[in-house]
Amino acid sequence: MSIKSLDKLLRNMRIRMKEKEKERLYGDIKRDFSLIGSVERSECTHFDAMLKDASTRKEIEEYIRRWLEGVRAWSKKIDEEEKNREKIKIYA
Repeated sequence: MSIKSLDKLLRNMRIRMKEKEKERLYGDIKRDFSLIGSVERSECTHFDAMLKDASTRKEIEEYIRRWLEGVRAWSKKIDEEEKNREKIKIYA
């Protein structure tokens, strides 16, 4: 899968993310869309072909939105746990 293709897709979706997040998303897309070890074509070629198909591109875009929601929910949970730890320290 081409990271440049992913960058372009994210720009079109008006999504900005840190490099580490993008790399994690990149790996998750490769895994969940069965691009790792693609026999017929290279991962890059296969991903680019998937993006040319409107219905598949829409599916990938929806996957990215759900992925971001999950990351945000996880980050919020971590922040809340850290705040609770701070409160416990204050009251201890």
